[in-house]
Amino acid sequence: EFIEAMYRMKNADSKTATKFVKHIVTRMDEDNKELKEQMAGLLEHFSQGQSINATLSSNSQGPSIEEELLQRLHVQEQRINQAIETAVSRASQAALQAAMSAATEAASNVMGQVNKESKHLANTVAAKMDLQSVSGISVMSRSFSF
Repeated sequence: EFIEAMYRMKNADSKTATKFVKHIVTRMDEDNKELKEQMAGLLEHFSQGQSINATLSSNSQGPSIEEELLQRLHVQEQRINQAIETAVSRASQAALQAAMSAATEAASNVMGQVNKESKHLANTVAAKMDLQSVSGISVMSRSFSF
């Protein structure tokens, strides 16, 4: 089933590609929310021990633990957003290619049907013209007979 779904997504079914992208984006959004909740919990935990953090930051030259955590959270958020944009872009391209492929196939089928119908129509018209010319000859021969 998975291979069939991937084949449809690649070749014809833009709905499958859209659902696939939606699933990926939803999953990444859930992961992002989970990371934010974890970071918020850590920040809350560290803010409760603010006096210890203040002592540590006054003794050190570098950024405080809270600032470092916020910076790491920001970097992680940027990476997740970039991954989401890439996934949406790739899925959009796959969906567009599938739609174009389906449209091309449908146009080819329509052109084949039109070609078949035009040949049938041409044959019908030719047959009627032959029948009329035969009828015209027999009418002319009757008018000349005495």
